[in-house]
Amino acid sequence: MSSAGSAEVRFETDLLPQGGPESINRIVMVSAGASWISSLIGKFMLEELCRIPAEVDYSAEFRYRNPAIDERTMIIAVSQSGETADTLAAMEEGKRRGAHLLALTNTVIPRSRARRMRSCIRGAVLKSASPPPSAS
Repeated sequence: MSSAGSAEVRFETDLLPQGGPESINRIVMVSAGASWISSLIGKFMLEELCRIPAEVDYSAEFRYRNPAIDERTMIIAVSQSGETADTLAAMEEGKRRGAHLLALTNTVIPRSRARRMRSCIRGAVLKSASPPPSAS
């Protein structure tokens, strides 16, 4: 079974819009703080591996400009907690413009706003990575 928070994720069916990879012509990563730095690295990986143009926006600034976002844009929201207010606002802006959403977090919070939003947005998935090692 593949569902949000599970250990198994099927890329083709869980993370892409119904039209498949051909329906995405651009990826926009929105994040803040340490997640923003991770997004900068992710941008290079996505462009190298997927050959799809990618950009990174600081989520606090994203909603205050007029981004060229439409249904052929995939927004990847990166948030350690799934609760970062500016990143959630960027997700809402993407939803309003018809973009496909994907949220990446390093925690599984059943009631996080990012997780709740995904059930309201067609095609959105919350993908959780392993929690970071504890600091010693």
